[in-house]
Amino acid sequence: GEPPVEPIPVDPNTLDPGALFTCTDPAVGSPARLRRVERAAWTHSAGQTLGSTAHDNPFHAPEGDYSTYAEGVTIDPATLDLYLLVVPEASRFWRARDVHPRQYATYADGELRCMFSDAEPDDACVDYYVDKLLRVGTLFRAPSDGERARLRAFLVESLAAETDPAERPETLQHVASAAWLASGALFRPELGGAPDADDRRRLTDDELALSLGAVLSTHPPGSSIPNWGDDRPGDPDGSMPEHGWLGQIRLAADDGSIQDAEVMRTLLRTYRGGVDVDRRDLATDYDGRDTPSRGEHWLAPRVAGFFREFFDYADAITVFKDTPSATSAWEGVSSVDRSYSNLQGGYYGYESNLVQQLDDTIARAVLDAETSGGDVYRALLTTRTWWLPSNLADTNGVSCASSDDCTEMGYTRCQTDVGLCANSISNNTVSHHRVYGMESNVPATQEGRWVTMPEDARAGVLTHPAWLSAHGGNFEDDGSAIRRGRWIREHLYCETVPGLDLVRVEAQLIPSAPELRARDRVEMSIERNDTCMGCHRLMNSLGMPFETYNHAGFPRADDHGQPPTGHSVIDVAPDPSLEGEVDDAIALTRMLADSPYARRCFIRHVFRYFMGRDETLADACTLTAMETAFEGGSFFDMLEALVTSDSFLYRTVAEGGAP
Repeated sequence: GEPPVEPIPVDPNTLDPGALFTCTDPAVGSPARLRRVERAAWTHSAGQTLGSTAHDNPFHAPEGDYSTYAEGVTIDPATLDLYLLVVPEASRFWRARDVHPRQYATYADGELRCMFSDAEPDDACVDYYVDKLLRVGTLFRAPSDGERARLRAFLVESLAAETDPAERPETLQHVASAAWLASGALFRPELGGAPDADDRRRLTDDELALSLGAVLSTHPPGSSIPNWGDDRPGDPDGSMPEHGWLGQIRLAADDGSIQDAEVMRTLLRTYRGGVDVDRRDLATDYDGRDTPSRGEHWLAPRVAGFFREFFDYADAITVFKDTPSATSAWEGVSSVDRSYSNLQGGYYGYESNLVQQLDDTIARAVLDAETSGGDVYRALLTTRTWWLPSNLADTNGVSCASSDDCTEMGYTRCQTDVGLCANSISNNTVSHHRVYGMESNVPATQEGRWVTMPEDARAGVLTHPAWLSAHGGNFEDDGSAIRRGRWIREHLYCETVPGLDLVRVEAQLIPSAPELRARDRVEMSIERNDTCMGCHRLMNSLGMPFETYNHAGFPRADDHGQPPTGHSVIDVAPDPSLEGEVDDAIALTRMLADSPYARRCFIRHVFRYFMGRDETLADACTLTAMETAFEGGSFFDMLEALVTSDSFLYRTVAEGGAP
């Protein structure tokens, strides 16, 4: 017979925006699916840190979509070969009791000692080990009878093959590795239980726990936490480590209360984030010496991940920038370019990098708006309360005019830019603040690093150096405006710009010249060519307001002999509220913050990330509920509406699909 015809995927940006927010059929569900574990989630599921070799696993997110997307994500032979190299990392905590760093599930559980120590573990010991390994170590749910029986049989066979009790750690590592090769450990089910009158299947307690957990964290509910040795005040899981990460979600699944919408809302609020000067949320993955340079506001890992992926600024620390300070007031000052590079790589000192600084700025914007009753969407696009790196962390506070004034051991260099004695790495850190265009120093204190940015210079995420750099070119006169405009078109207008595979002309700017600004090169190369403008009319005018900043996010002081300008006329917009003349990026972001149309696009992206798929017209009631919940400005009210919606709770099976 003929091979089946693969359906052509529907671009969600082609759907009618009005219909997406018009509720007509509330009794819907999402397609049933198996979701392959994602890279960070596998690392944390294995009890390892993001800095460990376990994070070398091959479960990278698909290109182009959010890391949470599941469609078509599987394990091919090449992926399996790479996976086999890291599987032993996942089994190390199950091979012996006292493995460092200690995990609570194995170190503190006396009932596991028989497996680690007894020459011939009895049936009860075998059963307990198998059940705990599956529930807490690999599946994070109740195992099926078949899953339990298969692993038990393999364990019994492996124990019988031992010739010496000293082989036990190797035996258990072999068994735990086998558990991590099972399909249930690599694919999280969202199949649902028995069908209802509308042929929908509501997620089971375990499935709902894993789904809600994935909204909040890369640690599955019930997975083992480190053996902290204290109750960690303020940590929702600190007083009950025996229940693991997201322990309250695990308990709600165990007693069935997770099916209650109010319980779901409470659980989401419990783990959403908060304020903690000690930043214990970073304790398992980051060097503690870095903590003082981080802001005290934090968001649940997956919530923080949404903002990082939505604004798409993670590349700010890896993208190459030729002469980062070009056209700024500090062009040619070597310490400024070195400080920028250090805010990318973080080699010198312990200041946070550009991406982490924007993470912390966003976390405060979100949580402050939630606490004050403000609007999170508006705060993201307009906040001027930013977390900045200190340029004084490697100084000792002693004033100097020359190095002769610096006599303290380790601080023998006078940094004349700040007039202070400093250490040997200060050339790479003393100009951190210049990256943000700051004239005044930024103290190396929690309070001092919070800075209110000048209202005519910076406002919101889209004027942050991390975002500007991630969406900027390699050179200051590159087409950064095109990249930045495309992001706005696709992320705040929810419209698709055709890909480069459709380009049939020479897509290059004219050569650089001393008198040509970036906007000149773009206008002369593209805007005089009707063929090019077929696509570029969707991007250029939206990116030009950002030309007051260079490719690395520095404010321009001079633009090839002319005053910097961000003037632009926006006339190709999907809504009249988004058209008009603007003088700079700040005016544009205010326009976007005021736009109900752009706000709806933001809601659609929230749906995509946390559902792990594109929205469809069948999700209209869910999107409408999210919009209603977001009217008060609370991001978490909107997220509560999503996780209690039928799109989140129910699954459907296509005709001819597996039950």
